[in-house]
Amino acid sequence: MSHPLVDIVIPEALELTWMKHEEELTVGPFIFPAKVPVPVAGEGNQLVREGWMQFPFAGRPPIPAGLDGEGSQAEGKELLEAFAGGHLIPGSKDHQSLVDEVGRALLIHAAFCDDAKWCEEARDVFARAGEGAVLFEILVRRAKGRIGEGVHFLEQKDGEQAMYEYLLARLLYYGAHLLSPTTPGVLYEMGVLTHDLAHQFQVDDGQDPENWRRTLAREVVQYLYLALVDDGVRDETPALFLRAANRETVGELDGAIEDYQRYLESPAAQTYPQITEAATQRLQALQARS
Repeated sequence: MSHPLVDIVIPEALELTWMKHEEELTVGPFIFPAKVPVPVAGEGNQLVREGWMQFPFAGRPPIPAGLDGEGSQAEGKELLEAFAGGHLIPGSKDHQSLVDEVGRALLIHAAFCDDAKWCEEARDVFARAGEGAVLFEILVRRAKGRIGEGVHFLEQKDGEQAMYEYLLARLLYYGAHLLSPTTPGVLYEMGVLTHDLAHQFQVDDGQDPENWRRTLAREVVQYLYLALVDDGVRDETPALFLRAANRETVGELDGAIEDYQRYLESPAAQTYPQITEAATQRLQALQARS
């Protein structure tokens, strides 16, 4: 079973074609060990072919600061076969197109594969990408831009497009997380983004109406658990409140009470008065039930 975000927004996102190879293969910044296959878009997978992310590598010109660049102009499978056969000029337009398609496919698979085949291998290949510092900055910048686009579409009452923008932001933040797994700012932003997905959108997935919300709420708790190791996140953001709200959603009521109390005792409670009022009300309601 794939991730509910993929199922709802763009089911074909995980349709990939994997090319096998017997020796180590380097595609732009990505080094694939022998027998770890290289992914490109499967038939009909437009998300991998769209230009929402380009990947830096030695010899490539600087990547423009906008949210979109050129998508794949040729079939990734054909370009990959040509590259493996030594028929693509490094740094050429076709080579750049191949690198970007492979990178997007790798990122999508790494973000949503869970226990699927080549899952950990894909995450490891992405985490070891060259030009890591530059790539990290691009991923975070574009993730913030996509969130801005998502907010815009929410204001325009275009929930479908807003959810698509949030999906892209989640992918981009996840890539930054793979490159730097303990960066508290990225973990916090991933938690906030996933919280918004869980609680701002009403989704009917044809199954349990609450399945979407609970699944994403578990992820929020996981991301914020890691982020809250950082003093700045605890004291300067409403992370404890967000974790409490999502612990409520998944039924961890004792944990939610504890997190609401910790939030109300933190410096952040003075910074976010509206959130503090909501936390007080939720805490009182939970205590009355227990």
